[in-house]
Amino acid sequence: MVPLPPPRATSRNQLCLSLGAELLASDQAADSAQGAAAPALRLRQVELEGLLVSEELYLRRQFFAARFCQPSAWMLLALKGRVLLELHGRQSQLVLQASGPNVCLTHALDQELLVLEAPLQLVRLRLPSGMGWQPTDFCGHVDLSLLLPTLHLLFQAQQDSAPEPTLQRLTQALQGYCTSQLEGCGVELVAVTVDPLSHLLAWIKDHLHQPLALADLAVAVGLSGRRLQELSQERYGISPMELLRQQRLEAFHAELLDPSQAHLAVAALLRRFHLPNSAATRHGFEARYGQSPASLRKVSAKARCLS
Repeated sequence: MVPLPPPRATSRNQLCLSLGAELLASDQAADSAQGAAAPALRLRQVELEGLLVSEELYLRRQFFAARFCQPSAWMLLALKGRVLLELHGRQSQLVLQASGPNVCLTHALDQELLVLEAPLQLVRLRLPSGMGWQPTDFCGHVDLSLLLPTLHLLFQAQQDSAPEPTLQRLTQALQGYCTSQLEGCGVELVAVTVDPLSHLLAWIKDHLHQPLALADLAVAVGLSGRRLQELSQERYGISPMELLRQQRLEAFHAELLDPSQAHLAVAALLRRFHLPNSAATRHGFEARYGQSPASLRKVSAKARCLS
């Protein structure tokens, strides 16, 4: 058996291409000790039966932003070092490190990575098409101590040109191990819908507190803005932005009825869901719910007092 060679030197652009992403921005810190010729990034990858596994070693502090071409379910695991992640759709940044939260699950198409402490050893796992995590967004500490040995067995088998059934068994064992360990944290592996509009509606509900444009909605489902417009008109007879407005009005309506939000002015709730405080918004609300936001809140408060 030939020993497994070290990860190969690569660039951030080549890494993104191998992951199915476009490099949007990139930078790295100078390292006078190693010199400019020393590699900043090393990589091992394997893809079998739709499962992509990437072992990445970042040898310097560096940054890059990437946009993935298709929505997929990713697991990111920090085995060494410390990394800051910014994922499209999350309200806050994430720090992954071996001694703290070490695993992140995400479907985000836009991902930014900043190496805070090098060397950083990061493993990415992309699930096959049609599979996803539930919940889709998770960050925490998971015991995956057997992942790297199992992954290296897979790399070794690939290098030694092992029979296809052997590679398949190792791939299934790797995915099964990750799934079983995540189940202990309340995360399940599930079949996911490939319907872009159903995915969009679910995605919108998790991002109502953010300013969103048509381009954001299109990126979330991996379509062009024009194609998303066509699908939305065909199925619902309205534009994607009108779908977004309806979802914002529904969330606004729910919080008007929520006693825990009674201390907030109507204008503050409108700002929370990025709805303009305008006559058009009030007319749209009345057409949908039969009364103005202020009237609905008064009626709701009165009903609570009488109950």
